[in-house]
Amino acid sequence: MGRFVYYFLAVCILSKSIVAFKQNTECGSSVGCYSDCSGDCTFEVTWREVGTKMEFSMKASLTLLSSGGDWISVGLSSDEKMGSDSVFDCITDGTQVLVERSENPAKYNLQISQRDPWITVKTNSYSSGILMCTFEAEKSNAVTAGIDFDIDWFMFFGTGEWNGNSKKKHGITPKISAEKVDLQKYDVIGGSPMNIMLKLHGIMMISAWILCASIGVVVARYYKPVWLEKKFLGEKVWFTLHRGVMVLAVLFCIAGFTIIFVDRGTFQEIESDSDFKKAHPFIGIIVMCLAIIQPVMAVFRPHPGDNNRIIFNWAHWGVGIVSHLLGVMNILIGVLLDAMQMPIWVVYVVVAYAVYQFLIEFFLEIYDCMSRRKSASEAYEMRERDSLSKQDTKQDSEYNVKKTILGIHITVICLFTIALIILVSMDLSMYI
Repeated sequence: MGRFVYYFLAVCILSKSIVAFKQNTECGSSVGCYSDCSGDCTFEVTWREVGTKMEFSMKASLTLLSSGGDWISVGLSSDEKMGSDSVFDCITDGTQVLVERSENPAKYNLQISQRDPWITVKTNSYSSGILMCTFEAEKSNAVTAGIDFDIDWFMFFGTGEWNGNSKKKHGITPKISAEKVDLQKYDVIGGSPMNIMLKLHGIMMISAWILCASIGVVVARYYKPVWLEKKFLGEKVWFTLHRGVMVLAVLFCIAGFTIIFVDRGTFQEIESDSDFKKAHPFIGIIVMCLAIIQPVMAVFRPHPGDNNRIIFNWAHWGVGIVSHLLGVMNILIGVLLDAMQMPIWVVYVVVAYAVYQFLIEFFLEIYDCMSRRKSASEAYEMRERDSLSKQDTKQDSEYNVKKTILGIHITVICLFTIALIILVSMDLSMYI
């Protein structure tokens, strides 16, 4: 029946309002600031020198306190990757607030059990969904502990759950300053820089599987008879359209695949507590292989009259179904990845597209089935009356309806594509 079955179980998620606050008015004048402030803020880190000490303050909104508590942390790193980092933690269980120190030896966090006497807590608070800690660190003692406040550092900001004894893994990918921070200057630094390569990867895959493939499969499945006697660029119209958009799909897929490998440098597994998120790179490789196999099969396809043609038809059909389904599914997973920092409602846009694609193919399948039955019945009646010209006129009318449907389909798919590309291009982390 329908050529694709998209089946996504949408999980109902309780929407939580974001508690925002205003930026510190001293930012840029008497304190340095690192935040995501754009009118309102959801996190802010400030610093300043106070004699022989460095004073830090970290502040963030917690949409809903976890059962065991929550933590916010600021990390100082020599590079933009997790590993060999010094971390200051602000922890609350809802009744008390603590300041502790930890470190990231590699891609994990290790708490330092012994309290540092050179760290002096000034103020701690958790009120109305806002967690804040202010503390001072003696500069000379910090150097002994491996933290030199006189050199520039990349600044991380992360948040996650506290289980009562230790920090759980951060909920979303930590923010990373766009450049190294000079703690002797009172600069105002923005939140995480948008990973342009990651965004481009997503845009390429959306263009491949939501734009091109969604049009190509509909043309190949339902529009072969529509322009039966007409040719375009030396081939049947449906074939030229199908080949054109599917070649573009493969090129977009190759571009997206290349971009992410250039960005990461090598194959990397995704760190996540969710197995389906970890599957993203593996599914991506499978999709890439299938995308390459499709045109190779098409080049070596048997002649329409060949006995092996039916094998090619089924293989081409099957690989097309699997590659398109996996491609869209991987886009859905990609939107949910921490690194993309996108709100859950973007997933609903992808799901809406998938539902639409299923419905349009289901509708065309029913429409063709009814048209075939109607044509068979009318053909018999026309032969009885020697009025085959009337049958041709009705068939042309049906084809005009299908052309209109195709135009609507292309328009809707383009709108979905544009919407998703805009959403992927934007920084939506404040809405998470």
